Amino acid sequence: MRKISILLATILFTLSLNAQSFKADFTKALRDGNTDKQKEILSLWEKSNDRSADYYIANFNYYLTSCVDEQTRKLDIEKLGRSLDAIDEGIDKYPNRLDIRQGKVFALKQMAMWDDMTKEIISAIDYSYIIDNKWIYPNEKADKDFFLNVIQQYQADLFDETDWEIYSLEDSLMILRIRKISEQVLKYYPQNVEALNNLGATYFFENNDSKALEIFLTAEQIAPNNDIVLFNIANIYAKRADKQKAKAYYENIIKNCNTQAKNQAKELLKEL
Repeated sequence: MRKISILLATILFTLSLNAQSFKADFTKALRDGNTDKQKEILSLWEKSNDRSADYYIANFNYYLTSCVDEQTRKLDIEKLGRSLDAIDEGIDKYPNRLDIRQGKVFALKQMAMWDDMTKEIISAIDYSYIIDNKWIYPNEKADKDFFLNVIQQYQADLFDETDWEIYSLEDSLMILRIRKISEQVLKYYPQNVEALNNLGATYFFENNDSKALEIFLTAEQIAPNNDIVLFNIANIYAKRADKQKAKAYYENIIKNCNTQAKNQAKELLKEL
């Protein structure tokens, strides 16, 4: 079981500078790791009429950071459930708060609850379209680009969990999760290059080069100088031993992309 990071959970939910006493006191207790104080504050908070977003965030953080015994590494299912219940109630009452949704995804990731994490991400994608990407996020302009960058980071996290050398059944399931999320993004934003890249990669890792190439070529039409897109296309041609086309794409990267990409393309060109 992974260690639940109090610091990370706190960063996810940085409370406002003009926060009321409950919020400020709870944040201090959380950072100090004083669970007795957290519990005391939450008890008083519950008796008050304050049901702001931060009330649900505090409950979520309290149960999340205490649901794993650091010595026995055993998971307290009840506390995990209460943590998720608190964040679900917060999402229900404040559906436009992107940081609350991020908190839930964070918890599911930490617990390796990949299917639930995928469902939550897809739910956020659907809701983002409904509200025209007008999210509320502390100290940030949470527009469409901001939101899609958040989703892209989740995709990167899921790719990082995949072992391409062993490629077990769980790895193949992870690829399908990434594909579902990518397809949902493309449902609303068909020209999103990052989602196209992710989708193409899922087919590439399944050795479906033809499908992957079709998707990457579509991405190239949208972003002709995107180095990741060009590398993906070049690598497929190289894998197929089509040296002429692979060379053309590597040379395109050398001509039009950043220094790091150029250097990498030069090395790959030597290997053809």
